[in-house]
Amino acid sequence: MGFLKSSAELETSQEQLVFSLLKHPQSSIRTLHQLKSLHVHLIRTGLHQSSFPVGNFVSRCAALSCMAYAAQLFGQMLEPNSFVWNTMIRGFQQNQQPGNSLSYFNRMRVRSVPPDRFTFPFVIRASADLKDLWRGVCVHGQLFKVGVEVDIFVGTSLIDFYIGCGDLEVAQHVFDELPIKDAVTWTVILSGYVNRGGKMERARELFDTMPIKDLVAWNTMINGWSLTSSTPQIGSCPIIMLLEITRVNI
Repeated sequence: MGFLKSSAELETSQEQLVFSLLKHPQSSIRTLHQLKSLHVHLIRTGLHQSSFPVGNFVSRCAALSCMAYAAQLFGQMLEPNSFVWNTMIRGFQQNQQPGNSLSYFNRMRVRSVPPDRFTFPFVIRASADLKDLWRGVCVHGQLFKVGVEVDIFVGTSLIDFYIGCGDLEVAQHVFDELPIKDAVTWTVILSGYVNRGGKMERARELFDTMPIKDLVAWNTMINGWSLTSSTPQIGSCPIIMLLEITRVNI
């Protein structure tokens, strides 16, 4: 009995260690060797089939550019849920592997795991990185098919995608349809008109309607006018905007 009690206590201790390491991985897991040690603990405690530990393990692999190792552990899971799939898709995208992000997204659908609002931003960005307009349009269509709401994060990713593919018209349509927009959303569409189309008048119209103008938005407009104008004169848009920034104390 004493031996059994000690074994149970040891197992509990190992589980606590694993959760502790996963809770604060950035301070304790910094090398592939440490990742492999944690992997061993996950297997010994049976947590390699648990979504939360595996998802956090994958996140740490992504931070250390070890997605190939993350894929090994992922492949051992019998039924990964959407959280783990999303973590894999995000990890590949963060490591400049958009093709793998899209591949795992396709595998996720084949396995009948429904994507959610945390899935799509990274899939859309992967399509943007590959300049794959057709894939991005298909992903956009799947949003409606699976009933995922186009929130700020998904919507902003779509706007950035269409701008990157040179379609400002569709980007503007997505922007107009968003019920809620934050500063990032406004700046993305603004940058599209400034940097992609050189349409400063349209950009100025949008800028004037922005509810809150942060420093990024101001810089975007000033840089845009500077690139499309000759040497600034008194009364020119770049100078007026610089004076306005000073006035509002940004």
